[in-house]
Formats: sequence, C-alpha cells, structure tokens
Amino acid sequence: MNKKARLGKGLDALLGNIEQGVAAVDGELRQLPVAAIRKGRYQPRTRMDEESLRELAASIAAQGIVQPLLVRETAAG
Repeated sequence: MNKKARLGKGLDALLGNIEQGVAAVDGELRQLPVAAIRKGRYQPRTRMDEESLRELAASIAAQGIVQPLLVRETAAG
C-alpha cells in the first residue's frame, strides 16, 4: 500500500526562511502613528466586545505585538 506524500513539514518547508522585520516596498521600515491606521473594508472583525478589547490591550502591554501589523498605503495617504 503506497502512502501519498503529505506536506506536514510546517510553513518553513513551504515558504523558506522569512526574515523578521521585512522592509516596505520602497526599501525602508516605517513607524506610523496609530491614528494614521484605518480599518480595511474587508476586515472580518466588525465588532469586538469591551472585555475582549481590554484583554488584548493587557496582552499587548505585557508581551508587545506578537505578530507584525501589515498595512498598505492608500491613495489618500
């Protein structure tokens, strides 16, 4: 009985090594004020209850941002 090959090797096998702090398209990392970030129209999280938001804020305060925030510039800047 032949077994089919399965991926099962994790994302590193598919994507290779991805560097931390990937540069922006123009070649430089940027820091933006939080006020400059707007939610996308395709954001699936349209509502977040206050308790969940407090828990998220406490987690960020304690551990920082675990996953990078990916944003794109709009025509309006």
